[in-house]
Amino acid sequence: MCHDLAGYMPARDPVSNNEAKVFIRGTQMACFSANMQTHGKVTRPYDFPPEVVDVYRFYSDVHYVLVPYLVEQARVSCETGVPLVRHLYLEFPGDRRTWEIEDQYFLGNGLLVAPVLYDADKRNVYLPAGRWEGLWDGQTFEGPCELTAYPAPLEQIPVFVFDGSESAVLPELVKEIRIRYQAWKKGRRHTITTAALKSFLPECGGRYAKRQIDRAKKSADRQRRQSTEEQVVQDCWVHDVHVGKLVSAGCKLTQ
Repeated sequence: MCHDLAGYMPARDPVSNNEAKVFIRGTQMACFSANMQTHGKVTRPYDFPPEVVDVYRFYSDVHYVLVPYLVEQARVSCETGVPLVRHLYLEFPGDRRTWEIEDQYFLGNGLLVAPVLYDADKRNVYLPAGRWEGLWDGQTFEGPCELTAYPAPLEQIPVFVFDGSESAVLPELVKEIRIRYQAWKKGRRHTITTAALKSFLPECGGRYAKRQIDRAKKSADRQRRQSTEEQVVQDCWVHDVHVGKLVSAGCKLTQ
């Protein structure tokens, strides 16, 4: 199971559902899955403002750091039948609280991911029994516990490392991710601002919005030309009354 970060349709109301925000949250969730890719009739990563591209580039980097862990855990899944992306219940079947949680998941047996599914900068997170560390800052928690209004700024997805994981590669990868995260935060060329996100809205006249509008117009014009062709030459068979048999002829069929 994986998450396609382009698996959404742009909202009809771009103001209340800004596509740039949706893309960032989708990118974060896709980073912590088996496969991180885009496709479909949605905006490509490089067509967003630089601030958004910067976030995408960082999470792409994190995904590649996680490849050894993904391979290791995929091997476990093949041998045991337990899915790579799994419900909390499969790791903590005796914890009745996990039975009802549908907006958190395990990636392998060492990472608990709590994606942000709404336009918010914080969310509640439940951590089952055991010792946990925040992936980004290393803050420790002792479960079971409920983290109320846990910080989740737009550029950060809540992810927790389970101390009881049997992964042989995860500890070193977590160290590498934290080093890269701190370097990214310190040396970021762009910061996400409201103005940057609005530059993607058509009514705000942003250059990125104009690029998308121009692309949409060209696509519509191309489809219009194809659908309004007056005649199409096709090969067909007709009966020639003079020779008394079927012959092949080029026929012009009006659409």
